Amino acid sequence: MSHKTLKKIGLFFLVASLAGLFFQALQLPQDAVAAPQSQPMVTFEGGSGDTPAAAVIIRGAADGIVGVAAEYRYLEGKFGQKMRDWRLKKQELLQENGRVFDVMHLELADGSRRTIYFDITEFFGKY
Repeated sequence: MSHKTLKKIGLFFLVASLAGLFFQALQLPQDAVAAPQSQPMVTFEGGSGDTPAAAVIIRGAADGIVGVAAEYRYLEGKFGQKMRDWRLKKQELLQENGRVFDVMHLELADGSRRTIYFDITEFFGKY
């Protein structure tokens, strides 16, 4: 993996972490974390997110900040409020078959664990 690619991956995780902290600190309701009006609406396609083949595909995110905010909005819509109903235990980047995935490892309030794959190829590296 080239130095430039590693720098992009590091920058992605920095932005993802900062976005997560920002939205957690604001305690915004899930419908308030939407793309600005000047940007196209972010949509979710694909499958359940349980595997890379069934990843949740994020469409319409202009950059990593909007894309990561959409990931958290999706997770809150599916699992409830972060830090109450679920916690992010680990986040990793996966590149497979020419696609880029953000892999979110969650622990739910009942102690069970879930892994959700987001296909972020469309916005990965855009800042």
